[in-house]
Amino acid sequence: MVVLTLVRTTLVAVDQANATGNYSVLRDLGTLSFREKNSDADLARIFAPVREARIDLGPVVVLDPHLTRAALTQQRMLDVAGSLDTKPAPVTFELLFQPVAGAWRVDGVAVRPMRRSPAGGG
Repeated sequence: MVVLTLVRTTLVAVDQANATGNYSVLRDLGTLSFREKNSDADLARIFAPVREARIDLGPVVVLDPHLTRAALTQQRMLDVAGSLDTKPAPVTFELLFQPVAGAWRVDGVAVRPMRRSPAGGG
């Protein structure tokens, strides 16, 4: 349940940042190292492909993500990966969380539109 909540709230934060152009809340949800590595402008650039593809991540609140990985690393970080059937294209995501003062904080986030294979190809 915790993993699902972390995935949903993080992807909603990305969706809201893309919708508003304001990446400060997403950045502030992160660990100190995440904030030091990523300015608001960096995050806007990183998520430009999702924004430009007009992918709506909002359905993550009702859709169950397809998790391919949810494990603790040797550094005691929570590493989560999977995909979500969003429109107009599904996305893959990779999320990394670090425990800080008793709460999981974002330490890494990647969301990428999935490439569709050509019709009839394969």
